[in-house]
Amino acid sequence: MEVIAKCRSWGIERYRSMALVVGILGLGLLITVPEFWHHAVIMSSDSRIHFTRLEQVYRSLQGLQLPPLVNFFGFGQQGLAVNGMYPWLTAVIFIGPRFLVASPILAMAIGFLLVNWLTGLTSWLLCRQLTSSRRYQLLGVTIYLLNTYHLALLYARTAMGELLAYLFLPLVLLGCLQLWQSERVNRGWLWLAVGMAGIANSHVLSLLVVSLVLGLIEAIRWWQRKLKRSELFGLLKAGIVALGASAYSLGNLIYVSFNNQMTVPFRNLITIDLAQVQQVWLTNRFSEVASSWSVGLPVMVLLGFLVSQWFRYAASYKQETWIPWLKLTLLSIVITLSWWPWEKLAQSPVGVIQFWGRLLCATALLTMVTLVLYCNQHPLKRRTYWSGMAVITLMALSSLGLFNQSMHPVPAGDPHRIVARGTYFQMLNTTSYLPEYHPKSKAGKDVLEIHNQTKLTLEHSTGDRGIYLVETPQKGRVTDLAFAQYRGVTYHMTLNGEPVKSLATDHLRLKLPKRRNQLVVKAQAPSFDYPLIAISLVTWVGLGISLSRKP
Repeated sequence: MEVIAKCRSWGIERYRSMALVVGILGLGLLITVPEFWHHAVIMSSDSRIHFTRLEQVYRSLQGLQLPPLVNFFGFGQQGLAVNGMYPWLTAVIFIGPRFLVASPILAMAIGFLLVNWLTGLTSWLLCRQLTSSRRYQLLGVTIYLLNTYHLALLYARTAMGELLAYLFLPLVLLGCLQLWQSERVNRGWLWLAVGMAGIANSHVLSLLVVSLVLGLIEAIRWWQRKLKRSELFGLLKAGIVALGASAYSLGNLIYVSFNNQMTVPFRNLITIDLAQVQQVWLTNRFSEVASSWSVGLPVMVLLGFLVSQWFRYAASYKQETWIPWLKLTLLSIVITLSWWPWEKLAQSPVGVIQFWGRLLCATALLTMVTLVLYCNQHPLKRRTYWSGMAVITLMALSSLGLFNQSMHPVPAGDPHRIVARGTYFQMLNTTSYLPEYHPKSKAGKDVLEIHNQTKLTLEHSTGDRGIYLVETPQKGRVTDLAFAQYRGVTYHMTLNGEPVKSLATDHLRLKLPKRRNQLVVKAQAPSFDYPLIAISLVTWVGLGISLSRKP
C-alpha cells in the first residue's frame, strides 16, 4: 500500500508540473500572438540588424556549411564582419523554424513563442529553488515574463542578444544559489555553466557585466569568509565548461578583433528620466527610448508593497530572507536614474554599457526572487493572489495592444517598419545598417566613410558569396569601393568572370574595366571554426545529459 501511495503521489506531482509547463506556454502565447495579429511584424532598427545577420546564417546552414565571418546580405552591401562579431548559436531558436515553414514572418512568430516559453521555464526552475508552492512559482514567472521592460525588449527594441541573455539569466542565479547553500559540490555548477554559456553565445556585453558582478559577489563572500572550497571548485568547473560551450562564438570574436583595427560601438551612459517614466506609466505604453524604460507600473506597485512590509517586519529582520533581495532590487533601480552625474563617466570604460536601463533585467530578476521569498514566508490570500495575477496580465496585454495600435501605421520619422511576408527580404536588405566594426585605416579613420562614393548593388547572395553590380562613370580606372576587407578572412573574387585581387588591404580597390561590372565576392568559414563548433556542441550535449540524470 505504501508503494502504491508513493506512485500515486509521484504521478500527481508530475501531472501538476506538466500543467504548470503548459500554463507557462499559455503565458508565452499571450505575449506573442498580439504582435503578429496583423499577419505582419513591427521591426525596429535593431530588429532588422539581427534578422538580417540571421538570414545569412540560415542560408549558410541551408548549404550545409558554417557561415563565413563576413556578411553578403544587407548592411549596405559593405561586407561587414557581423557573423564574426555577433554570436548566433543561441539564435537557432529563430533560425530553426525557417527550415520548417515557408513564411519568414510565421517562422519569426514561432521563434518569439519559443523564446518566451523558454524564458518562462528558466525562471520557473529558479522559482522552484525558492519555494515549493506552484502558485508562487507561477507568480514569479508571470513577473519575469510580463514586466514592461521585457515586453519592450521583445518588441520595441528586439535587441536579440540581450533578449536571449535574459532567457539564461535565471539559470546563473539558480546555479549560484545551489553552490552557496550547499557544503558539497552539487548540480549548481552545471546550471551556472549553462547560464553563463548561454549568455556568452548570445550577448558579449551581458557576459562581461554578469561576470564582473559574479566576481564582485564572490570577492565579498571571500572577505566575509563565506567562500567554501566546494563553491570555488564548482565555480572553476562552471567557468571551464562554459568556455568550452562558447568556444565557437568567443573564438570567432577574438580572431576577428585581434586581426583587425575596427570602429567600436559608441560609449554613453543614458540614464532613466522619472518624468518620462511617469508619462509611460500613465499611458501604459512602452517604447525604444532608453530614458523611459521601466519594469512597469504593476511591478513598481508590488515593490512599493514590499517596501511597506519591510518596515512592518523590521523587528524580525534576520528571519525575513526576502529583505536583502529587496535592497538589491531597489539598488538596481536607483543606479539607473538621472539623479547621478553619470555623464562624467560616459567616455570611460563604463560607457560600454551605453544605457543604464539595461540593468532593469536584473531588476526584473531580483523582483521575482524577492516576491517569491516574501510569499513563501507570508502566504497571500487566494483572492489577493488571483487579483494580482489578473491585473499584471491585463496590463501587459493592454501595453502590447497600445504599442501595436500606435504603430499601425508607423508615425513619420519613427525608425520602426511594418514588415509582411512579401516585403521581408527587401526590407532587411535595404534598411539594415550597422555603424560598428568597420575597418580602420592606418590613421584610425573609418575606411567605409572615407571611400563611400562607389557603392555596390546586390544582385544575389548565398551562404558564402555575394554577386554585386558595380557602376562607375568612367571605365578603366582604379576605384575604391565601399566594401570592407578584413585581415584573417580569405576572399575569392571575380570581376566580370575574371579572378581579381584587391589593391588595398582594408577595403576593395579594383580597376573597373567597364561602366557596369559584375563583382562576385566569396568567403568561407575559417578551417578552425569546425573543431570549435564541435567542441561547443559536444559540451552542450554533455551538459544536457548531466542535467537529465537524477541528482
